Amino acid sequence: MPTRRKGKPEEPAEEEDTLEDLLVLQLREMYDVATEIKKMLPKIMKKIAHPELQERCEAQRAAAEDRARQLEGIFLKMEITPQKFPSAAVRGLAEDAEWTGKNLSGTSVRDAGLAATLRLVQHYELILYVEASSWAERLEFGEVAEILKEAAHDMEEDIRAFAAFAVSHIDDIAAGEDDGDDEDEDEDNEQRDEEES
Repeated sequence: MPTRRKGKPEEPAEEEDTLEDLLVLQLREMYDVATEIKKMLPKIMKKIAHPELQERCEAQRAAAEDRARQLEGIFLKMEITPQKFPSAAVRGLAEDAEWTGKNLSGTSVRDAGLAATLRLVQHYELILYVEASSWAERLEFGEVAEILKEAAHDMEEDIRAFAAFAVSHIDDIAAGEDDGDDEDEDEDNEQRDEEES
């Protein structure tokens, strides 16, 4: 199957890849994404000051854990090996979040930057699920398609709720209502990082 990543072109395959090959590749990338999200979100939470954003971050981590288990069940149904296909995109988003957490001063603005990264992760994962569910349906993997559609629907609801929070949070920053304790909270975060390292 193709690597979908930069590098030297592979030798032409004797047989062309099929839509089922593409679906399996996508499912394995989704499995990797869910696993990476579980790893990156606890690190992001250490840099977040806003209680509601922390709660949303934890909910997103728990949802990723559920999706990883769900994908393992799909692999079993399809009788394929539950492997991960490395996603360069989600690792890039994790690097962006790490940079934001380290380099943006003022907890309100930093929280806004981290919230934006979390929303990008949500949208990226949603697109993977939408495409995979469409392919599964075309290939007549009916049960798999329904599982993926339901997961995508749940993601869409989470995205709408997160968007409403993000807009409200930005409005608060613009109004100057969220900046009073930034310096103290920055120091608290730094102290917490030192204690945990």
